[in-house]
Amino acid sequence: MRNFSTGSALGAGLLALGALGAALLAAAPSTEAAQTQTVVINAVVPQICSISVAAASGAGTTGGAGTFAAGGGGGTVTVTDANAGTTSFGLVAITEICNKSYSVKVSSANTGGTLKGVTGGNTDTLSYTITYDPTGSNTTVAPSTTQSTLATGLAKTTGTGVTKQVNVTVTNNGLAQPDTYTDTLTITQTVP
Repeated sequence: MRNFSTGSALGAGLLALGALGAALLAAAPSTEAAQTQTVVINAVVPQICSISVAAASGAGTTGGAGTFAAGGGGGTVTVTDANAGTTSFGLVAITEICNKSYSVKVSSANTGGTLKGVTGGNTDTLSYTITYDPTGSNTTVAPSTTQSTLATGLAKTTGTGVTKQVNVTVTNNGLAQPDTYTDTLTITQTVP
């Protein structure tokens, strides 16, 4: 049996071969695959749309007196002097909030912009119109039982919304008998 010492050429070759093998093993790619995971982040934003009514800031009247009182999920406009002639009021403000494009529509309990007397047997009526956003879209309608569009394709609002004034114009073409004349408006915000 031969003894190979580190001093011999064969011993030096075996050491070099061993070092080369160790280097190749260290440089060889790992057979274990890297482990990865993914995380999906979802943030759900619900549709937020609302309208509310209040007394208009700096509301004015011409040809009579009027008031707006909030309550009951809306409010009441009272014309306190609707004698012969035409009376206009800027008493109502609608605050609209919506985080997408929307429209505003109106309908009424009566037909054709008519205020009807509440006393039984009174067939007299008063005519009226409303003007939505007089400094903007300036849409005037005589509300009816079918919806009338006041504005469409309105851009989404800020979080505090936008406020639009609504003017009410009441016309007493004849000498209507003393009574309270009434109609109920339904203002609807629609989102396509």
